[in-house]
Amino acid sequence: MRPAVLMILAEGDQYGYRIVQQLAGMPIFGGQKPNAAGVYRCLRLMAAEGSVVSSWELSARGPAKRQYKLTAEGARCLATWIETLRDYRQALDGLLGLGQEILRKKGSPPPRPPCCCDSSCDPG
Repeated sequence: MRPAVLMILAEGDQYGYRIVQQLAGMPIFGGQKPNAAGVYRCLRLMAAEGSVVSSWELSARGPAKRQYKLTAEGARCLATWIETLRDYRQALDGLLGLGQEILRKKGSPPPRPPCCCDSSCDPG
């Protein structure tokens, strides 16, 4: 969740509830809304580490809202995450390639993608 939050804040300051909404739209969450309590816990930890700062925006109408902003340390953290994720993706691509090569040599058919339709789908 941390790199995703950093990416959102790299695009600009956001309120916590908007971060939760934007996370839900990211492919890694599969269209599912993340647990808001977990997002706020992550934001508090990131603030304690100096990756983000927050401030309260008071409004004459409605409750006060906490806005989060990426710090220079947070930008450096994001750059590190991007490199780490790139390395991880390369390692996974290598592992997948090896598995596919083994299956090809054994004459096994490639694995079928998961069925995306309803339960009446017959995979056979």
